[in-house]
Order: sequence, then C-alpha cells, then structure tokens
Amino acid sequence: MHLDNFTTIVVVATVALLFGLGLLLFGTVQRHFRGLSALGAGYLLLGAGSALIALRGQIPGWASIPVGNALVVAGAAMLDEGMSRFVRGRGGHRVTGATAVVLTLAVQFYFSAIQPDLQIRIVFLSAVMAVLCALCARSVLHPQAGPGNASRRFTALTCGLVALACLLRAVLTTLFPPGESYLAAGPVQTLSMLANLVFMIGCAFGVVWMSMQRYEARLVELAERDPLTGLFNRRALEERARSEVLLARRNARRLSVILFDVDGFKAINDTHGHKAGDTVLQALARAVGQGVRGHDVLARYGGEEFLILLPDTCGLRAMELADRLRRLLHGLGVTAGGRAIPVSASFGVATLGEAAREWEGLVASADRALYAAKQQGKDRVVRAGPRAA
Repeated sequence: MHLDNFTTIVVVATVALLFGLGLLLFGTVQRHFRGLSALGAGYLLLGAGSALIALRGQIPGWASIPVGNALVVAGAAMLDEGMSRFVRGRGGHRVTGATAVVLTLAVQFYFSAIQPDLQIRIVFLSAVMAVLCALCARSVLHPQAGPGNASRRFTALTCGLVALACLLRAVLTTLFPPGESYLAAGPVQTLSMLANLVFMIGCAFGVVWMSMQRYEARLVELAERDPLTGLFNRRALEERARSEVLLARRNARRLSVILFDVDGFKAINDTHGHKAGDTVLQALARAVGQGVRGHDVLARYGGEEFLILLPDTCGLRAMELADRLRRLLHGLGVTAGGRAIPVSASFGVATLGEAAREWEGLVASADRALYAAKQQGKDRVVRAGPRAA
C-alpha cells in the first residue's frame, strides 16, 4: 500500500487535534494534575501546523510554510512545557522553545519566499525538532519527578527515539536532496512524519500511564496515611511492624517501640477547642518526625496516641530517645487565640524479647508502661519490665 505524504500529514494533524481536545477536557476535570492544559495546547498547535502544511498549494505560501512549521515547533515546545509542569510542577525550557519558534519562522520564510531551498528548510526543522524532543525527554526524567518510574522511562524513551529519528532525517536529507515539492519528497519524509505520529501517541500514552500511577500512589497514601498529621496510620504501622518483628527474631536483632500520648489532651480540647487540639497533634507530629531516624516508623496509633517502631534499637537507646523527645515537646510553642498551650507527653518503652516476643504483646507492654508513666505524674518515660516466665 502506498502512503503518500499528504495522507500522512492529514493523519498526524487529525490525531494531534483529537489528543489536544482530549487533554484540554481532561485538564478541566483533573486540576490537581499540572501541565495538562499546556500539553493540550501543544497538541493543538501541532495539529494546526500540520494542517497548514497539508494545505500547501491551496493557501498562501507564507501561511503553509513559515507559519505552519513555526506552529509545529511551537507545539513541540509546548509539549516540553506541559511535560515539565506535569512531572515536576515547573515550567520547561521556555527560552529555548521561544527561540526555536522565532528562528523557525525566520528561516522558513527566508528559504521559501526569498531564496527557496527545501533541503535547508527540512534539515533546519529536523534539527530543531530533535533538540525539542531531547529536552522533552530530559524534562520527563527530571530528578524532582514524582512516582511512576516505568511510565516516565517509557515517555522519555519515546521522545529520545523520535529525537534520533529527526537527526537521521536531517542527515539523510543532506545526503539525498528531497527535490522541489515537500508533499512528494519521498519515503524519508514520510517516515519522519510517522515518527512525529509516534511522538504524539507515545507522549499521550505516557501522560495517561503517569496519571494512573499517580492515582495509585495517591490511593496507597490515603490507605496508609493519617489525614491530619500525615503520619502512617495504625493499619500501615502494623503491617510494617509484623515483618520487622519476624526479621528481628530471625536475625537475633533488637527491636523496641515507644508508645506515647499528649498529657491532658481532653483539657486542651475543652479549653481551647478541637481545632487547637488538632494544631497540637500536627505540631507534635512534625517535631517528633524530625527527631527520629530515617528508618524508624512513626505512626498515629489512635486519637492523641502515637507509636514509634525502632528497628535495631535496644531498650536503653529507646529510653534515651523517648526522654529526648519528651524534653523536645516542652518547647513546642503551640498557641491558640493568642494564648500559649503547654504541651507535654508521657512515654512507655518496650523491647522485643524483654517485654514480649510477639507484636501484640510488645504493644501491650508499652501500653502498660505508658499507663504507669501517667500514674507516676505524667511527663515522664517508663520502660516495661521483663515479661513473666
């Protein structure tokens, strides 16, 4: 089957316009995904530019050649902008994109209206598109990108392969001049248009894939995180804790827990209001989160109660950490209605093998130690004793 350049360009224009409209509509209902509007605009520009190129001979040359090609370049630059916003929340290579559009407009006009040279026009456009596709790949692989390594690698690979195809087009066009008419310029130009189609489809598929992975990550976060403090919730903690207990017992490693809660929390709510109580819990979560190690697990265990899972930590070290956190909370500096709210907490510490051999028993021992701390006057640390024989 013979696929002529005109048909290929029409297909590229149609796909681009459809993708552009789809992404714009997607962006109106998914406003928390940044960059969708820019991606949609990029596809619309690619579609409009391709349509003008396909209408060569039926519309003025300045509209089909300089404007059409400039719109295609602007579309590629806008895709880079949209990908950068989508992946890392920041704009892309705007100066490079704007420069590429202006240069394309000037070069395409000069070598079509003043000194016609189709070969130079194609080589220049191919080089510009190669640069923009490479920049798009770089934006997708930025270190600040969020979840979805597989989808980002796929999208970057698509952009990189199309960049190589554009460079190959430039080399082949240099070696084999295309003749006088772009729409009848031979298989090299047809293949380059198909590469542009792959670029558009690959980027669109990559955006959909990255969106799905973000949704999955968000669902996992909602399932594992406490919405008020952002800490792990009880369910997520217990899933991690049981595996840590098994690992500690198998490898004869230490494992401790610290269970603590805010002293007089009901009085804080009654005196200052529940919003002030929430503020206290959030401030406590931030302060304690900064005071534990990276591999420790801090979770909101329930109400005003928190638990810290401490792998590779003996009882003495857990006691030292608990006392350091107790003193840290004294300077928390929470205010409500212009009044300072004094914050203190009581701590119970238990160690695997000393207080219990199973997770449930370990937490129960820490809870008894916490109760003892309350009974002894609050604002103190109590360590659970050895389990009964």
